[in-house]
Amino acid sequence: MGGKEVLARIFQPRDWDRLDDGSTALFERRITRDWSWLENTWILYHDRRFQEFQLGHRLYAAAELKAMLEGVGFERISVYGGTDGCAYDNKAKRLVVLAHRTKEEQ
Repeated sequence: MGGKEVLARIFQPRDWDRLDDGSTALFERRITRDWSWLENTWILYHDRRFQEFQLGHRLYAAAELKAMLEGVGFERISVYGGTDGCAYDNKAKRLVVLAHRTKEEQ
């Protein structure tokens, strides 16, 4: 997934999907803690049974990740919109950060 910037552009609080195994999945999402956390509920329906899963994860902006990496000694920090090195801009689908440490610090 991308960073906060990407999520803000594509966020949907709820959507449905048909999975390859024939299951139907409902995905519910909620942004909390001042845009620092994403809470998810996944509800799967298969063979007349429902299964529910709860999970959450921390959200970071590119600037937040850069600041954290700089704070622990990384340098030459680059931010990309994908593993192909494309720009992290308003069209990015991912947030990829590449950072280096000098050998003395490793």
